[in-house]
Amino acid sequence: AWGEDGVFEALDATGRVVVSYTAGPPIQAEVVREGARHFAVLDSKGTMHLVDDRGAVAAKLDLGGVPGTELAQTRSMGLVVVAVGSEVVAVDFFVP
Repeated sequence: AWGEDGVFEALDATGRVVVSYTAGPPIQAEVVREGARHFAVLDSKGTMHLVDDRGAVAAKLDLGGVPGTELAQTRSMGLVVVAVGSEVVAVDFFVP
């Protein structure tokens, strides 16, 4: 779950919150699973947050502009791809 409040929450099969992270600005793009234990969370100001399965920030990356709301993930290379302005940005956090 994610939204205008800037909070990302991962739920288990029973609906219980198992991961919670506050990005700050609204989260308007789908959150993407990165490896076995991380999530890529993109806020509306253009910061990509790598959040682990405990809700801690493993890394942050400023993408330099307002992002689109659609994320894509390349399975073979493990990249998260997003449009920022008129450019396409690929992010690789190098997580297993």
